[in-house]
Amino acid sequence: MIGMTRAHMADPHIVRKIMAGQETDIRPCVGATYCLDRIYQGGDALCIHNAATGRELTMPQDIEPADVVKK
Repeated sequence: MIGMTRAHMADPHIVRKIMAGQETDIRPCVGATYCLDRIYQGGDALCIHNAATGRELTMPQDIEPADVVKK
């Protein structure tokens, strides 16, 4: 489980997507180590690939589809 921490920070729905057969929709950890750099500097653990990580109180992980579809 420890090895999957950054993967879950990048995409907290990783297990649900695997179980649904949606592996291509998984947002992967790109290994930028931004999360670790922030922690070592005494800041919040934020993710360069998932803006909602660390901001869950103000930014939802699930985004509703737009009412109007655009090209």
